[in-house]
Amino acid sequence: MPTPIAQGLKGIVAGESKITKVDWEKSALYFRGYNVRELIEYSSFEEVFWLLAHGELPKPINREWLSQELKRQRKITNGELRALLDNAFINQPMLALALFVAKRGVLRLPVQTTKELPQRATVLGTELCAAFPTVIANLIHWGCAPPRFRMDPTKNSYPIVQPHSDLSHAANFLWMLNAKLVTKKRPDDTPYELYEGEYPTSFEEKAMDTTLILHADHEFNASTYALRTAASTQADPFHCILVTLGALSGPKHGGANEMAMHIFEDIRKPERAAQWVVDRLINKQERAFGFGHRLYKKRDPRTQILKRLGKELCRRKHLPWYDIAREVEKTTLAILKQRGHEDLPANVDFYSPCVFSALGIPSQYMPLVFAMARIAGWTAHMKEQYEQNTLIRPLSAYMGPAPRPYSK
Repeated sequence: MPTPIAQGLKGIVAGESKITKVDWEKSALYFRGYNVRELIEYSSFEEVFWLLAHGELPKPINREWLSQELKRQRKITNGELRALLDNAFINQPMLALALFVAKRGVLRLPVQTTKELPQRATVLGTELCAAFPTVIANLIHWGCAPPRFRMDPTKNSYPIVQPHSDLSHAANFLWMLNAKLVTKKRPDDTPYELYEGEYPTSFEEKAMDTTLILHADHEFNASTYALRTAASTQADPFHCILVTLGALSGPKHGGANEMAMHIFEDIRKPERAAQWVVDRLINKQERAFGFGHRLYKKRDPRTQILKRLGKELCRRKHLPWYDIAREVEKTTLAILKQRGHEDLPANVDFYSPCVFSALGIPSQYMPLVFAMARIAGWTAHMKEQYEQNTLIRPLSAYMGPAPRPYSK
């Protein structure tokens, strides 16, 4: 009897994991047995990182150690940033983030034995969790409004946004993201620039922290499975992260939030949303972008939380994105219902742009913030795959020509 084919591994249980459970019947998400809603209420992203990587919530001594370790590793050098801030890489932000990972990797000694891999995964995950916010904040500043003056006119040294040593993970990122470029003068009257950070409000900090937790992991998604495939070959953790960043960049995965934001920006006003949807879905027969999920048929629990956050943030910042998203959702669901599709709710990438944009994150950098959160899940999955030590090698159904003789 032939083996049934599952395109895209749809419906296939491809392995065992103790990290994340998606309960699609109850529309719930669990990290190591804890409901994500409770983690948002009682924990921080730093604690969730520890939970995913180590299997249990941190004890006070673990929490303090991780907090200090993340703060210690936040800083990156001007030299590390210089290559990333080239115009070519600013146009491809995910490649710039990958280049940062690669540059760090070439400076490290390779693992001596495969027994080191699980520990190396945790060490690298912690390091990148600390550094990613600094890299991403600088990429955003340089991509949107690069500095004009060098810090030292005799060297290729431009100002960079420095992290805050005392703030939480979420607050530190917003501190850097909100930094203002200030022009000052030296004693000889030559100008120079530096960034001065700006504290977020407590609500903004909580919103950022919540968004990071919601994006921290989601079972065997595309980028995570790509990472596990690489880890199953016992590839070095740096190579595994490079593989997963490539998978995350696609518009059907981590790039979906950027695509949704482009839709909102194209519509511009809530009153234009309904006609825009009708034109795309009915007149042009385009796909309903941002709706439906392979796992959730009723609703995505992450979407409900992000929807509330987006509404409040956009209200406080006087931004139209939530109102536009709500009108797009209402009209789209009505059209899908007429077509007999009542199991295609708005997914996590539909409302997350409302939150990201209100926090000051430009659309083309939203996938990078996704990576900033998902490094927590990647760390856990990489470690788990190394420990399982099973090579991932599926079969394929050959559909090409039958065997034939060679002829020129």
